[in-house]
Amino acid sequence: MSRSSVQRIVHRGPRDPVEPEQTVTTLAGRTLLAKRPFHVWMIHFTRIGGIFRVLWVGAVIDAYSRRVLAIGAIRA
Repeated sequence: MSRSSVQRIVHRGPRDPVEPEQTVTTLAGRTLLAKRPFHVWMIHFTRIGGIFRVLWVGAVIDAYSRRVLAIGAIRA
């Protein structure tokens, strides 16, 4: 690369801003490190009990943005 190309790239700066890392502590006490969105996903199930049927509700959560990616329910 030529000197002018290197200077142009250096003066332009990074293309993507550096995002801070997010740490998440699970219920089991483990610490997860999510460096970017969609890097670490978590799944959570909740049991909703009834008299005759049980309903399980599950959600997939992005650890970095804490956004719910998918949700579903199953009758057992």
